[in-house]
Amino acid sequence: MNSKYILLISNELSTFYTAYLLVKSDTPPSGIIIGNYKGLKNRIKFEKSLISKYGVFKRFSQIFASILHKLIDGRKDKNMLKELYEEFTQEDLFEIAEKLSLPIVNLKSYDYGNQKVVKFISSINPYFLVCHTPFWIPKKIRDLIYSKIIIGSHPGIIPWFRGSNSTFWARYKNKDDYNGYSIFCINSGVDSGPIIKREYIKYDVNISYRANDYLLLNMISKEIVKVVDDCIKGKLPNLKKQKPILSNQIYKNPGIIEYIIFRYKEFKKIRDKK
Repeated sequence: MNSKYILLISNELSTFYTAYLLVKSDTPPSGIIIGNYKGLKNRIKFEKSLISKYGVFKRFSQIFASILHKLIDGRKDKNMLKELYEEFTQEDLFEIAEKLSLPIVNLKSYDYGNQKVVKFISSINPYFLVCHTPFWIPKKIRDLIYSKIIIGSHPGIIPWFRGSNSTFWARYKNKDDYNGYSIFCINSGVDSGPIIKREYIKYDVNISYRANDYLLLNMISKEIVKVVDDCIKGKLPNLKKQKPILSNQIYKNPGIIEYIIFRYKEFKKIRDKK
Protein backbone atom coordinates (compact mmCIF):
# COMPACT_ATOMS: atom_id res chain seq x y z
CA MET A 1 0.00 0.00 0.00
CA ASN A 2 1.11 3.57 -0.67
CA SER A 3 2.78 4.77 2.53
CA LYS A 4 2.84 8.48 1.70
CA TYR A 5 0.81 10.72 3.96
CA ILE A 6 0.86 14.34 5.07
CA LEU A 7 0.31 15.50 8.62
CA LEU A 8 -1.70 18.64 9.40
CA ILE A 9 -1.24 20.12 12.86
CA SER A 10 -1.70 23.45 14.63
CA ASN A 11 0.78 25.39 16.76
CA GLU A 12 -0.60 23.82 19.95
CA LEU A 13 1.87 21.76 21.97
CA SER A 14 -0.29 18.61 21.92
CA THR A 15 -0.35 18.52 18.11
CA PHE A 16 3.40 19.18 17.89
CA TYR A 17 3.80 16.15 20.13
CA THR A 18 1.83 14.06 17.63
CA ALA A 19 4.18 15.21 14.87
CA TYR A 20 7.19 14.44 17.06
CA LEU A 21 6.01 10.89 17.74
CA LEU A 22 5.26 10.29 14.06
CA VAL A 23 8.61 11.54 12.75
CA LYS A 24 10.33 9.30 15.32
CA SER A 25 8.24 6.28 14.30
CA ASP A 26 8.85 3.68 11.58
CA THR A 27 6.18 5.43 9.49
CA PRO A 28 7.05 9.16 9.35
CA PRO A 29 4.98 11.54 7.22
CA SER A 30 6.07 12.77 3.80
CA GLY A 31 5.42 16.33 4.89
CA ILE A 32 3.96 18.46 7.68
CA ILE A 33 1.67 21.48 7.48
CA ILE A 34 1.40 23.71 10.56
CA GLY A 35 -1.62 25.99 10.95
CA ASN A 36 -0.97 29.11 12.99
CA TYR A 37 -3.48 30.71 15.36
CA LYS A 38 -1.05 33.19 16.91
CA GLY A 39 -0.83 36.88 16.06
CA LEU A 40 -3.28 39.76 16.33
CA LYS A 41 -4.56 39.40 12.76
CA ASN A 42 -5.41 35.72 13.22
CA ARG A 43 -6.99 36.39 16.60
CA ILE A 44 -9.25 39.11 15.22
CA LYS A 45 -10.26 36.92 12.28
CA PHE A 46 -11.01 34.03 14.63
CA GLU A 47 -13.07 36.16 17.02
CA LYS A 48 -15.04 37.69 14.14
CA SER A 49 -15.97 34.21 12.92
CA LEU A 50 -17.16 33.18 16.39
CA ILE A 51 -19.15 36.38 16.90
CA SER A 52 -20.77 35.84 13.52
CA LYS A 53 -21.61 32.28 14.54
CA TYR A 54 -22.79 32.80 18.14
CA GLY A 55 -23.49 36.51 18.50
CA VAL A 56 -21.70 39.16 20.56
CA PHE A 57 -23.35 38.34 23.89
CA LYS A 58 -22.65 34.60 23.73
CA ARG A 59 -19.05 35.10 22.64
CA PHE A 60 -18.31 37.54 25.45
CA SER A 61 -19.94 35.11 27.86
CA GLN A 62 -17.59 32.37 26.62
CA ILE A 63 -14.57 34.66 27.03
CA PHE A 64 -15.56 35.51 30.62
CA ALA A 65 -15.97 31.80 31.38
CA SER A 66 -12.48 31.12 30.01
CA ILE A 67 -10.99 33.94 32.10
CA LEU A 68 -12.72 32.69 35.25
CA HIS A 69 -11.43 29.17 34.65
CA LYS A 70 -7.88 30.45 34.25
CA LEU A 71 -8.15 32.34 37.51
CA ILE A 72 -9.34 29.21 39.34
CA ASP A 73 -7.42 26.38 37.66
CA GLY A 74 -4.98 28.03 35.26
CA ARG A 75 -1.84 27.30 37.27
CA LYS A 76 -2.78 23.65 37.84
CA ASP A 77 -3.58 23.23 34.15
CA LYS A 78 -0.17 24.61 33.19
CA ASN A 79 1.51 22.21 35.59
CA MET A 80 -0.38 19.35 33.94
CA LEU A 81 0.92 20.41 30.52
CA LYS A 82 4.47 20.56 31.84
CA GLU A 83 4.08 17.10 33.34
CA LEU A 84 2.72 15.62 30.10
CA TYR A 85 5.39 17.15 27.85
CA GLU A 86 8.37 17.64 30.16
CA GLU A 87 10.64 15.54 27.93
CA PHE A 88 9.62 17.22 24.69
CA THR A 89 10.08 20.62 23.04
CA GLN A 90 8.95 21.90 19.63
CA GLU A 91 12.61 22.24 18.65
CA ASP A 92 12.94 18.45 18.99
CA LEU A 93 10.46 18.03 16.15
CA PHE A 94 12.28 20.43 13.84
CA GLU A 95 15.65 18.81 14.54
CA ILE A 96 14.43 15.33 13.59
CA ALA A 97 12.55 16.66 10.55
CA GLU A 98 15.73 18.35 9.33
CA LYS A 99 17.69 15.12 9.66
CA LEU A 100 15.03 13.31 7.63
CA SER A 101 14.88 16.14 5.06
CA LEU A 102 11.19 16.29 5.83
CA PRO A 103 9.45 19.31 4.26
CA ILE A 104 7.44 21.51 6.63
CA VAL A 105 5.01 24.22 5.58
CA ASN A 106 4.60 26.75 8.39
CA LEU A 107 1.48 28.76 7.64
CA LYS A 108 0.92 32.32 8.76
CA SER A 109 -2.75 31.57 9.46
CA TYR A 110 -5.04 28.67 10.32
CA ASP A 111 -6.45 28.54 6.77
CA TYR A 112 -5.57 25.10 5.40
CA GLY A 113 -7.42 25.91 2.19
CA ASN A 114 -4.95 28.42 0.79
CA GLN A 115 -3.09 27.86 -2.47
CA LYS A 116 0.22 27.16 -0.76
CA VAL A 117 -1.31 24.12 0.97
CA VAL A 118 -3.00 22.94 -2.24
CA LYS A 119 0.30 23.06 -4.16
CA PHE A 120 2.22 21.31 -1.38
CA ILE A 121 -0.24 18.43 -1.08
CA SER A 122 -0.54 18.10 -4.86
CA SER A 123 3.25 17.91 -5.23
CA ILE A 124 3.49 14.99 -2.83
CA ASN A 125 0.25 13.26 -3.87
CA PRO A 126 -0.21 11.42 -0.56
CA TYR A 127 -2.37 8.34 -0.13
CA PHE A 128 -3.99 9.80 3.01
CA LEU A 129 -3.95 12.74 5.41
CA VAL A 130 -3.59 12.77 9.18
CA CYS A 131 -5.12 15.81 10.88
CA HIS A 132 -4.48 16.60 14.53
CA THR A 133 -5.74 20.15 14.62
CA PRO A 134 -8.78 22.04 15.92
CA PHE A 135 -9.05 23.94 12.64
CA TRP A 136 -11.38 23.07 9.78
CA ILE A 137 -10.14 20.97 6.85
CA PRO A 138 -11.92 22.41 3.79
CA LYS A 139 -13.50 20.30 1.06
CA LYS A 140 -10.98 21.31 -1.60
CA ILE A 141 -8.21 19.84 0.55
CA ARG A 142 -10.16 16.66 1.30
CA ASP A 143 -10.84 16.24 -2.41
CA LEU A 144 -7.10 16.15 -3.17
CA ILE A 145 -6.84 12.76 -1.42
CA TYR A 146 -7.84 10.04 -3.88
CA SER A 147 -8.21 7.39 -1.17
CA LYS A 148 -10.61 9.70 0.76
CA ILE A 149 -8.85 8.58 3.96
CA ILE A 150 -8.47 11.68 6.12
CA ILE A 151 -7.78 10.62 9.69
CA GLY A 152 -8.99 12.95 12.42
CA SER A 153 -9.48 12.83 16.16
CA HIS A 154 -11.62 14.31 18.89
CA PRO A 155 -11.23 14.47 22.71
CA GLY A 156 -14.77 13.22 23.23
CA ILE A 157 -16.96 10.21 22.53
CA ILE A 158 -18.69 10.60 19.18
CA PRO A 159 -21.43 10.87 18.06
CA TRP A 160 -22.89 11.88 21.44
CA PHE A 161 -20.40 14.64 22.24
CA ARG A 162 -19.09 16.44 19.18
CA GLY A 163 -17.82 19.98 18.69
CA SER A 164 -16.13 21.89 21.52
CA ASN A 165 -15.32 20.99 25.12
CA SER A 166 -16.78 17.48 25.11
CA THR A 167 -15.10 16.70 28.42
CA PHE A 168 -16.88 19.65 30.03
CA TRP A 169 -20.29 18.79 28.57
CA ALA A 170 -20.18 15.09 29.39
CA ARG A 171 -19.43 15.97 33.00
CA TYR A 172 -21.98 18.82 33.01
CA LYS A 173 -24.72 16.45 31.84
CA ASN A 174 -23.71 13.73 34.33
CA LYS A 175 -22.57 11.46 31.50
CA ASP A 176 -19.22 10.47 32.97
CA ASP A 177 -19.33 7.19 31.05
CA TYR A 178 -18.96 9.23 27.86
CA ASN A 179 -15.58 10.68 28.71
CA GLY A 180 -12.85 9.61 26.31
CA TYR A 181 -11.52 10.14 22.80
CA SER A 182 -12.37 9.13 19.25
CA ILE A 183 -10.38 8.52 16.07
CA PHE A 184 -12.38 8.77 12.86
CA CYS A 185 -12.31 9.68 9.17
CA ILE A 186 -13.07 13.35 8.54
CA ASN A 187 -15.99 14.22 6.30
CA SER A 188 -18.04 17.36 5.66
CA GLY A 189 -19.70 17.30 9.10
CA VAL A 190 -18.58 18.23 12.61
CA ASP A 191 -16.75 15.18 14.01
CA SER A 192 -19.29 13.05 12.13
CA GLY A 193 -17.19 10.76 9.92
CA PRO A 194 -16.89 6.96 10.15
CA ILE A 195 -15.35 5.72 13.39
CA ILE A 196 -11.94 4.06 13.47
CA LYS A 197 -11.70 3.78 17.25
CA ARG A 198 -13.32 5.04 20.45
CA GLU A 199 -11.67 4.79 23.84
CA TYR A 200 -13.61 5.41 27.04
CA ILE A 201 -11.48 6.97 29.79
CA LYS A 202 -12.47 7.55 33.40
CA TYR A 203 -12.83 11.24 34.23
CA ASP A 204 -10.23 12.36 36.80
CA VAL A 205 -12.11 14.33 39.47
CA ASN A 206 -8.85 15.56 41.00
CA ILE A 207 -8.05 17.84 38.06
CA SER A 208 -10.03 20.33 35.98
CA TYR A 209 -12.09 19.46 32.92
CA ARG A 210 -9.46 21.22 30.79
CA ALA A 211 -6.67 19.15 32.33
CA ASN A 212 -8.76 16.07 31.55
CA ASP A 213 -8.81 17.34 27.96
CA TYR A 214 -5.01 17.58 28.01
CA LEU A 215 -4.80 13.96 29.12
CA LEU A 216 -7.06 12.86 26.27
CA LEU A 217 -5.08 14.83 23.69
CA ASN A 218 -1.89 13.19 24.90
CA MET A 219 -3.50 9.76 24.52
CA ILE A 220 -4.72 10.70 21.05
CA SER A 221 -1.16 11.55 19.97
CA LYS A 222 0.03 8.06 20.89
CA GLU A 223 -2.99 6.36 19.35
CA ILE A 224 -2.58 8.20 16.05
CA VAL A 225 0.87 6.61 15.63
CA LYS A 226 -0.74 3.15 15.88
CA VAL A 227 -3.57 4.07 13.51
CA VAL A 228 -1.14 5.42 10.90
CA ASP A 229 0.90 2.23 11.08
CA ASP A 230 -2.27 0.14 10.62
CA CYS A 231 -3.35 2.31 7.69
CA ILE A 232 -0.04 1.89 5.89
CA LYS A 233 -0.16 -1.86 6.46
CA GLY A 234 -3.75 -2.03 5.23
CA LYS A 235 -5.00 -3.10 8.64
CA LEU A 236 -7.49 -0.35 9.40
CA PRO A 237 -10.58 -1.86 11.07
CA ASN A 238 -13.91 -1.78 9.28
CA LEU A 239 -15.09 1.80 9.56
CA LYS A 240 -18.24 2.17 11.62
CA LYS A 241 -20.85 4.69 10.55
CA GLN A 242 -21.92 7.01 13.35
CA LYS A 243 -25.49 6.56 14.53
CA PRO A 244 -27.45 8.57 15.39
CA ILE A 245 -26.19 11.87 13.97
CA LEU A 246 -28.19 14.70 15.53
CA SER A 247 -27.67 18.44 15.62
CA ASN A 248 -28.02 18.56 19.41
CA GLN A 249 -24.89 16.42 19.77
CA ILE A 250 -22.73 19.36 18.65
CA TYR A 251 -21.60 21.53 21.57
CA LYS A 252 -19.91 24.90 21.74
CA ASN A 253 -17.70 26.53 24.36
CA PRO A 254 -19.54 27.07 27.66
CA GLY A 255 -20.69 30.55 28.61
CA ILE A 256 -20.24 32.12 32.02
CA ILE A 257 -23.60 30.92 33.39
CA GLU A 258 -22.98 27.34 32.25
CA TYR A 259 -19.49 27.46 33.75
CA ILE A 260 -20.78 28.69 37.13
CA ILE A 261 -23.42 25.93 37.14
CA PHE A 262 -20.68 23.43 36.32
CA ARG A 263 -18.54 24.61 39.24
CA TYR A 264 -21.51 24.38 41.58
CA LYS A 265 -22.26 20.84 40.43
CA GLU A 266 -18.64 19.84 40.95
CA PHE A 267 -18.71 21.34 44.45
CA LYS A 268 -21.86 19.36 45.29
CA LYS A 269 -20.39 16.09 43.98
CA ILE A 270 -17.31 16.51 46.15
CA ARG A 271 -19.37 17.53 49.20
CA ASP A 272 -21.79 14.60 48.81
CA LYS A 273 -18.94 12.11 48.75
CA LYS A 274 -17.66 13.26 52.14
